[in-house]
Amino acid sequence: MAQKRFIVEVEKAKEAEGERPSRGPVYRSLFAKDGFPPPVPGLDNCWDIFRTSAQKYPKNPMLGHREIVDGKPGKYKWKTYEEVYDLVIKIGNSLRSCGYGEGVKCGIYGANCAEWIISMEN
Repeated sequence: MAQKRFIVEVEKAKEAEGERPSRGPVYRSLFAKDGFPPPVPGLDNCWDIFRTSAQKYPKNPMLGHREIVDGKPGKYKWKTYEEVYDLVIKIGNSLRSCGYGEGVKCGIYGANCAEWIISMEN
């Protein structure tokens, strides 16, 4: 069975020339093989994309984790876009009430998990 390819080569590899080192080929998503699509008006940053997705698909699953049952991974338990959005707003309000406002830096360290994604939106 042929394997589907989701990337395409858009520029060949180049051999080293003089002081310039060699360079591998350039690959791009199949959807952008002829150049990048124009930006979507109103989607200027990650927050815009998240907020718009939460408005369009509030009941769709967004973040999930596996429950551990008797030491073994069980089924995924999902939070919807709406649930995640509500958590993001609550965490943002909590941070602001502690004095973290616009321009104030706050470091959050976390592993790759749903809670990290939620805190990243703030």
